[in-house]
Amino acid sequence: MLVTGANGGVGAAAVEVAARLGASAVAVVRKAEHGELARARGAAAVIVDDGSGFHKRLPGGPVDVAIDCVGAPMFNGALRSLGVGGRLVAVGNVTGERVELNVGYVITYGLQITGSSGATRDDMAAVLALHAERPFDVPIHARLPLSAADRAQRLVAGGGLRGRVVLFPGMAAEPVA
Repeated sequence: MLVTGANGGVGAAAVEVAARLGASAVAVVRKAEHGELARARGAAAVIVDDGSGFHKRLPGGPVDVAIDCVGAPMFNGALRSLGVGGRLVAVGNVTGERVELNVGYVITYGLQITGSSGATRDDMAAVLALHAERPFDVPIHARLPLSAADRAQRLVAGGGLRGRVVLFPGMAAEPVA
């Protein structure tokens, strides 16, 4: 399988779950230093790319499943990473841009595109069972007070995170300089 944005919270979790389930995960990140996080989560391979050509450099060839945590910048590359009958799960869209889709490509290769907005009760039970076997070590990029939600949004929009940005309602606000 392939995971774009494998250095973010959702991408890192997807890589770790895939590895624990025995899948060979290829992580796509935009900066070389983010590859370390993906490898630590169990990525079998890391590709450093801005979205323009990673699908041409897949170790082992096309994948069965691609999880796109980025959206527009990497969507078509993730789609082109799939083999015949492959599935793309769209999980994130960090830029908010629209994606141009070549429907003929989807038809020719018999591809499936699915959006993900959450998990079922059974999905959560399965992940909690994995966590009970060996707890997940969730990467945290930043811990901020709820009052800094605007700053948190700017961090996420800026990209390059190493995990999640977590807001705490009871946390004291940082002094303003």
